[in-house]
Amino acid sequence: MSNKLPTSFSNGHPLPEPHRGSAAPAPYANGGLSGPSHEGPAGGGGGLGVTRYLMALVRFKWMIVAITILGTGIGIGVSRYLRPVYETTAQIWMERAVSGPNAPIRSGQLLPQLGWIELIRSPTVLDSVIRKELLYVVPSNRADTVMFEGFNTTGRFYPGSYTLSQNGRGTGYVLTDESGAVVDEAAFGQPIGMDRGMTWTPPRVAPRGRSVEFRVRAPVDVFQDLRQNLFVNFPEESPFMTVRMYGPDPERIARTLEAVVDRFEEIATLLKKARLTEERNILENQLATAAQSLAAHETELRDFQIRTATLPSEREVQMLPGLSTTTNTALGDFATLRSQRDQLRRDQQSIERALASGSVDIVTALEVIPSVRNSSLLSQALGQAAEQEASLRALMTQFTEEYGAVRRAANALDSLKRVVIPGLARGQIDAMQHREAEIEAAIAQAGDELRQIPEREIQASQLQRNAGIAAELYRDLEIRLQAARLSEATAVPDMDILSRPSVPHTPQHDPRQQMLLMFFGGSLGFALALAILRDRFDPRVRYPDQVTGGLGLNILGAVPALRRGKLGSTDMALAVEAFRGIQLSLVHAHGGDAPLMVTFTSPGASDGKSFITSNLAIAFADMGHRTLVIDGDVRRGSLHQLLGTTHKPGLSDYLAGNAKRSEIVRQTQYPLLDMIGCGSRGETGPKLLGSPAMTQLMEQLRGEYDVILVDSPPLGACVDPMILGTLTRNLVLVLRTGTTDRAMAESKLDVLDRLPVRVLGAILNEVTTGGPYRYYSYMTGYEVLEDLDDRREIRPPAEEPRSLQAQSANR
Repeated sequence: MSNKLPTSFSNGHPLPEPHRGSAAPAPYANGGLSGPSHEGPAGGGGGLGVTRYLMALVRFKWMIVAITILGTGIGIGVSRYLRPVYETTAQIWMERAVSGPNAPIRSGQLLPQLGWIELIRSPTVLDSVIRKELLYVVPSNRADTVMFEGFNTTGRFYPGSYTLSQNGRGTGYVLTDESGAVVDEAAFGQPIGMDRGMTWTPPRVAPRGRSVEFRVRAPVDVFQDLRQNLFVNFPEESPFMTVRMYGPDPERIARTLEAVVDRFEEIATLLKKARLTEERNILENQLATAAQSLAAHETELRDFQIRTATLPSEREVQMLPGLSTTTNTALGDFATLRSQRDQLRRDQQSIERALASGSVDIVTALEVIPSVRNSSLLSQALGQAAEQEASLRALMTQFTEEYGAVRRAANALDSLKRVVIPGLARGQIDAMQHREAEIEAAIAQAGDELRQIPEREIQASQLQRNAGIAAELYRDLEIRLQAARLSEATAVPDMDILSRPSVPHTPQHDPRQQMLLMFFGGSLGFALALAILRDRFDPRVRYPDQVTGGLGLNILGAVPALRRGKLGSTDMALAVEAFRGIQLSLVHAHGGDAPLMVTFTSPGASDGKSFITSNLAIAFADMGHRTLVIDGDVRRGSLHQLLGTTHKPGLSDYLAGNAKRSEIVRQTQYPLLDMIGCGSRGETGPKLLGSPAMTQLMEQLRGEYDVILVDSPPLGACVDPMILGTLTRNLVLVLRTGTTDRAMAESKLDVLDRLPVRVLGAILNEVTTGGPYRYYSYMTGYEVLEDLDDRREIRPPAEEPRSLQAQSANR
């Protein structure tokens, strides 16, 4: 092959092989010329394969990089306003109730499990911490915390942002609000901010000219924030309570949680001591009542003994001869039955009086009744009522009646006094009445045996028994009172702090990293999606399936993208192979006898149709075919610049009758390649393309050349390519990847379908290697190797067309 190719071939890449259509050839009217139909598959072009996605990402890589960098920069800016979240923990051991014969004398558990959780998160604990740690004062600079020692507020103050600075004379401070208005002025050592509800005497530590900015928040708002950041975990079966606090300042949250734990321990100790004191007071009152009852029974027994001291006793009573004396056991049993009956009656009356008196003193009134102590359920209910009343009084010393724990304790005590205890007492009365009936029957049975016993002996026995019962009750209450006093003297809280909070050094959660990753991933994802969307809705031809599927054209070949301004042997070899493939595909697609007549056009300007036409004509001539190239663009034809000739006289001059055919056909510097220029440009030139003279000219040239190639204007500019296509009966569409408008190409192809023109296929110009075009490319490194002995320097023609040197730049 000759190497007389235009130097416009710049260094390209391997090109795809020609697409082979499979449809049968269709006959045409021009002497039976036929060729295969190369219509692609129906449907829109543009597959969404992975290769296309990758090509789109590579094509928009700088846009993706720019958007990702911009999004990451925004993320960095936003993350500067975020702060990491730290966590500090304290663990507290809570005592459970201990019972048993060897257990120490201690009071029961102060609060239930839920009560401890509510207590540590209650205003009683947190309000004190807020004021102690000055959590409602937030300085802009942490180093300014020392300025707020002794800061406090009155009952009514004004939250907001303030600035403390020295006055111009350096003799005192000036306090301004967020609007810059002066709120107060004071000399060094004097209080400031009284009008805004502040009791604050700033120390003289701020240097001259330096301002202290701070914000004062309402304690209610601070309480809500502190409560939200304080988490308590106290499992039901575990004695360990875990308290966690979260915040952006590790030192501040450690100090705050330390104050919360200390305040919690202090309140628990006060509640414990108050409860024990209240239990002692209740037992003292009960012991005093029992002492009065015991004294009354002892006095009654002593008075009776004094009255009956001179009367005979039971031992002096003698029976008839032959009978034994009545035993003291029978007398004792009878007296016991009478005493039990009388005691039951008195106890019933006492219980009824207690029930009639209401729920105020029902516990104290029932506790001194002996029959009540014999009822385990009623005694247990009375004990619970006493403990509940002590707990209520202890809570009332620290909380108001509106507090949840106080309301629950009051409701429980009221339920015991109004419902549970009265119900159990009425049940006890029924049981006592049943027992009384049984005793009456026993007394009637033993009456005959005891009629001889003096009534005074029975009464004395009853009085002694009553005094014994009262003494036993007194001793029991005295023992309980001593135990209560011992518990009060050794009162300790039902808790112990196992581990105190420490300053965390590693954040538990850092939103800055998440924010940065979120902006980076979001911007990258947005950039990738934008690149794919831009590629999806790109109106230009970029992929082979858009030509075969969307336009329904067979791809005759592809010309590689050449490196601008740089030529080399590899570029030349790739370009030569590309045009050889196009030449072979074009001959196969034509399929008819010589001459091969084809019109070359493109949907728009700058698609490279003149470049393709000129170089393809050179390729045909180099193969030994008599080749004629006609510049049919009588409007702006520039084919003469590519082949180194002139355009006048040319085609338009011949059709207008101003030149002969021998004058317009010129030889080029390439053997076997002739050219007809566009001729003089004018308004009449396009009209002459459809004249009989043009038809006659094409008929005359048909028998003189093997190959006739016609370069025509773009389809989107005029109807000239359609006219020229009807003359050659064959048309090839040149598409430039990344430039040709697909919509325009589709609309023009629809018009061509109604004309006697056969569209042989499309030639892709300036394609890149790899991706979807890897099957259309030729590999490098397999150029012709010449023998060293026969190798000689091959020079290009003496007059290389200057326009071809820059052809790759304006294709």
